[in-house]
Formats: sequence, structure tokens, C-alpha cells
Amino acid sequence: MVCLDSLANADLSYAILENLNFRNAYMANTNLKNSQASKVDLEGAVLADCDLSGADLSGANLKYANLKGARLENVNLRGANLEGANLEGACLHGANLCDANLTDVNLKDANLDDAEMRRTNLTNAELGNASLYRADLWMANMKGCKYGKANYDSRTRLPTMKNWTKSPKAL
Repeated sequence: MVCLDSLANADLSYAILENLNFRNAYMANTNLKNSQASKVDLEGAVLADCDLSGADLSGANLKYANLKGARLENVNLRGANLEGANLEGACLHGANLCDANLTDVNLKDANLDDAEMRRTNLTNAELGNASLYRADLWMANMKGCKYGKANYDSRTRLPTMKNWTKSPKAL
């Protein structure tokens, strides 16, 4: 297992990083575009302002990671653990977040347009002012979720009422 502490400003686009340990690494402004990083351990890592567009992070551990302002367009985060992560202002347009754990995640001001979020756990997540146009939240767990001023439209597929603390009309 490889363990690295700092990769700030590095170009790791198209890199194969599967199963590597980047726990608590400082990787701000790193280019990870189209990287293959399934099951990578990024717990507590600083990935602020990184470009992860098109990356495969399926099954990755991003618990408590700082992804503020990161670009995650069309990223695969299926089954990933993002518990307690900071994704404030991040762009997750077209991201696959199906079956991911987003408990206590900060998604304030995030772009989740066209995101696939089926069966995603958003318990106690902060979605204030997030953009959810055309997002698919079928069977997502939204209990305790804070979604004040979140934006969505008639094409947004919302979860069933049993998965909400309050009615989605409050959005």
C-alpha cells in the first residue's frame, strides 16, 4: 500500500490510483480528471478546488474530506463514503452518487443538476441553495436533511414522503 502526504497542484489526470491510501493528504488544486481511483482511501484529505471530472471514485472512502469548490462533473461515486465531507460550492453535475453515504455532508451551494442519487443516504445533509435540476433522488434517505432554498424543477425525481422529515414543498 502506498501512502503519500502532499500532492498539491499535481497533475494526476488519467492516473490509476485504485486502492491507494491518501488519508489526510493535502491535494488542493490537484488535477485528478478521468483518474481511476476506485476504493481509494481519501479520508480527511484536502481536495479543495481539485478537478475530479470524469474520475471513477466508486467505493472510495472520502469521509471528512474537504472538497470545497471541487469540480466533480460526471464523476462516479457509486457506493462511496462521503460522511461528514465538505462539498460546499462543488460542481457534481451529472455525478453518479447512487448508494453513496452522504450523512452529515455539506452540499451548500453545490450543483447537483442531472446527478443520479438513487438510494443515497443524505441523513442530516446540508443542501441549502443547492441546485438539483433533473436530479434523480428516488429512494434517497433525506431524514433530517436541511434543504432551505434548494432549487429543483418538475423533472427532479424526489424520494417518497417516508424518506423526508418535512414535505419537499418546503424546498
